[in-house]
Amino acid sequence: MPARRNGASPRESRIHIIDAVKTPLAFFVLVVLIVEGLMLYELRGSQGADADRLTWAMLGLLVFMVLIVASIAIFRPEALGGTRPSIKSKSSLLITGPESLPTLDITNIEWDDDQCFLVANKLRAGITVVPARVGPAFRVEIPSDILGRLSLEFPVSLDLRDRKGNRWKVRPFFLSENWLRLTVVENIAKIVEDYSEEQS
Repeated sequence: MPARRNGASPRESRIHIIDAVKTPLAFFVLVVLIVEGLMLYELRGSQGADADRLTWAMLGLLVFMVLIVASIAIFRPEALGGTRPSIKSKSSLLITGPESLPTLDITNIEWDDDQCFLVANKLRAGITVVPARVGPAFRVEIPSDILGRLSLEFPVSLDLRDRKGNRWKVRPFFLSENWLRLTVVENIAKIVEDYSEEQS
């Protein structure tokens, strides 16, 4: 009976191999090794045209797998490590004044917390808008349970209302962005009238 390497049984060897496959890249490597092993086994007993076909099939498989891994590495590098982009650590966004009102001091705006929402697909969730420590801007606090239901791959928007009844919005953006501009929904003259007294 042949001696087993390192005294490991076949079952233990399989367990070690399965434990090693923790990422998509490791799975790709395992699949290639298994298929290449099967092809090599068949190649040993083949001759002539069959051997040539198997050799080309092995080379084709290797090239195909290299192209798949290379495309994943270019477009979704985090997927090779088995991780997904996480937005749980991103709990806030910064919003600045609208381009249509460059002189408006938006720090005078008081937001109606009950009427400020993050909108994403079928989700409409309440958010809190507070003055930011950086420049004339507001910070949007997104609850962590809402963040867990969002994806970096899909855009979201903000639907806001201030205490004077004016509606504002932030056009659709991706959560990977964090510096955004308000857009006026109301008549600009009304906004100027509502906030000109606070600037004088």
